[in-house]
Amino acid sequence: MLLKKKIICSFDHGYFKNVKLPGNLRPSILMFEKKGVKKYSYTFLRTPLDFINNKSLVTGELPKKNKIKKFKKLPRFGFTGLAKNKKYIFAGSWNAIYVICRKDMSLKKIISNRLTSDIHGIDFYKNKIYTTLSFRDTLVITNLDGSVDSFYSIDENLDIKKNDKNIFKNDWRFVSKQRRGPTGNFHFNFVKVLGNNIYLTSRNLSGVIKLNIKSKKSSLMTLGHMKCNLIHDGVKYKKFTYFTSIDGKILIVNNDKKKSAQEKILKKKFLFKNFKNSHYIRYFQIDKSNLKRNPTWCRGIEIIDKNKIITTVDGVYGSKGFSVVCFDIKRNKKLFEYTFKINKNFEHPKFIKYVSGFGLMSI
Repeated sequence: MLLKKKIICSFDHGYFKNVKLPGNLRPSILMFEKKGVKKYSYTFLRTPLDFINNKSLVTGELPKKNKIKKFKKLPRFGFTGLAKNKKYIFAGSWNAIYVICRKDMSLKKIISNRLTSDIHGIDFYKNKIYTTLSFRDTLVITNLDGSVDSFYSIDENLDIKKNDKNIFKNDWRFVSKQRRGPTGNFHFNFVKVLGNNIYLTSRNLSGVIKLNIKSKKSSLMTLGHMKCNLIHDGVKYKKFTYFTSIDGKILIVNNDKKKSAQEKILKKKFLFKNFKNSHYIRYFQIDKSNLKRNPTWCRGIEIIDKNKIITTVDGVYGSKGFSVVCFDIKRNKKLFEYTFKINKNFEHPKFIKYVSGFGLMSI
């Protein structure tokens, strides 16, 4: 492989209906290194009773015994977003944040509270963990002891409400997803913290919302789309931010939206200088020209260098697995592909509805 650093890939999977299988140990991370690929499995707590019976693993808030309700639709297994510090990996799940030792990939602890639900993106900054509660368009900041530091909800007018009591009264970890597809007004996917500013990708808007937690103000960062997109993950690399669109596009966004920057990219002078301006986008399309097929899904992304990216493709309902693929976007060429197949990696493959790659991160 072309990798100079180890790269991990998180993935999740679901079963047909509420199939009950022995144990909750499931594969959920792949590690890519020069020697090859390793698979790691972890124990997932899905129901309130799972949390109570495994309370020695949990840091934060346990469910109330007298408020346990039957989970009509059990959540998925596996990990979603990824973040890191010098010692640990932080991996999001349906209802918790798993703290994993980078040295040996062992589980340190499970952080959970009533707002760690349906986690997508995740970031770590100054000893706090940043996630979103997609159901309620809410950024959640969690302390390492599992307590909720604060949370900020964004409405349709981009107004902010801090620590809404109506949200906090529910234990969202045990609320089933009401339907397939995006939730909330924005369906926040990816989270990136830069000082007081938190950047949230919105699948529904195909744009980025910037939230300043100090001023409690938010603003919309518009992207100059020339094609239809449904943004999922993103990663900043030098002067550019690379986003994935779930239909198999990589969006390469110039972080400087000034006209002079666009003039240089487009190699032309703008006649009128007073136009409003969005961030300029270049596209890399994943399709039959470089993958020999059209992907059915696209989520995670990591950058090797300016022209080489790694992403996850495929994994929708009914598929046989997903792939981690490295592309040279300048030459429109696939450099390597690793396919994770359901029938070779699960004990009871016939019961699995899907397995899908989610996050990618170098460690």
